[in-house]
Amino acid sequence: MKKDDLLVLGHGIYFSKPTPSANSEDTATENGESRLVSRSGRVASPAVILIFGWMGAQLSHLLKYVKPYNELYPESAKIIVCSEASFFWTGSSGRKRNLRPVAEALELLGCLPPSKKGSKSFASANIQPIIPGIRPTILVHAFSNGGSWQLATLSELLESHISFEDRPNIPLWPSALILDSCPGNGGLQATQRAFSTAIRNPIIRALSRWMIRLIYFVMYIQKAILRRKFDTLEIMKEQLNSTSLLPWFGKHTRRLYIYSTKDDIIPYHDVEKHATDAESKGFVVKRRRFDDSPHVAHAKAHPDEYWQEIQTLWDEASRSLDHC
Repeated sequence: MKKDDLLVLGHGIYFSKPTPSANSEDTATENGESRLVSRSGRVASPAVILIFGWMGAQLSHLLKYVKPYNELYPESAKIIVCSEASFFWTGSSGRKRNLRPVAEALELLGCLPPSKKGSKSFASANIQPIIPGIRPTILVHAFSNGGSWQLATLSELLESHISFEDRPNIPLWPSALILDSCPGNGGLQATQRAFSTAIRNPIIRALSRWMIRLIYFVMYIQKAILRRKFDTLEIMKEQLNSTSLLPWFGKHTRRLYIYSTKDDIIPYHDVEKHATDAESKGFVVKRRRFDDSPHVAHAKAHPDEYWQEIQTLWDEASRSLDHC
């Protein structure tokens, strides 16, 4: 898998087309549209896999995950979203604008109803609908707080695209969420380490350290003196535990938390607390804790276990709704 194999949808946003395998076939739906299923009649793969990279991750880093996903689920369309440090000090409208190509691609894939403005940006991309309606089988993989924040921003963007009342009354489709090395708040020093890793320019890196200190000071004033909630990470964590995080998600959406006690960016107990909070809200949660892998390096340290956990997650998500 190389960059040349991908379609560029926007700045830092890429698309990998599905490749039907010998074990799958197209079957017509009642509306005459096609849907990729296994020859046994079950949905073989997620229709769409959304990958949100960690802050500062280059496309070459994320392709190391796209390749195994292509081997496991060649029939899946994959949307890869890179996360730059500048995303975090961009205003809300700017962040949503950056992710609009993702929403447009999902619309073209048939995952969202057509918007009034349409999706003219990708007229030459030849992105074909995969599944009718707005309930695709979907797997989301978010890395670190950078990927989690991108996911939360997409959630906000899609809220204005489709309302709950507009969703057709049809059976739920399988969906799953992987939170890899997230979410959590390691404090000032861990945040500075994360930005230092993501920013290459030494001058901008130094400026970012002072900016982060200023942000933390403002948050302290807001919380301690004004008694106002201004911790963007806490708000993001709450968004991730919303039953309507994405239009196709709900309490049926299986969750997998992958993390490590050796992570020096995201404290493992923060991840475990978020998982416990998710369980208290009715989500089906699975945890995979490692004790030796660094931040966002679990697949490198434990490739077999890592990808087996993901396969098991999707198998369980698919089976859980077989009765629908």
